[in-house]
Amino acid sequence: MISIMKQGDETNCSLSEFIVDAPSDVSSLPIDVAPGSTCLVIDTSDVYIMGNNKEWKLL
Repeated sequence: MISIMKQGDETNCSLSEFIVDAPSDVSSLPIDVAPGSTCLVIDTSDVYIMGNNKEWKLL
């Protein structure tokens, strides 16, 4: 599957961005968000992205 996240100056409005304190908080994130949604983990500076399989994956 291919998704256009940004084209020109327009960003896909269905994407969500989250910020959590620790990696353990990622498991509490919702999974009913658009693929390509992201989460930044403050403690580790890790970034997670929602895949097409409705799982948060570490980038």
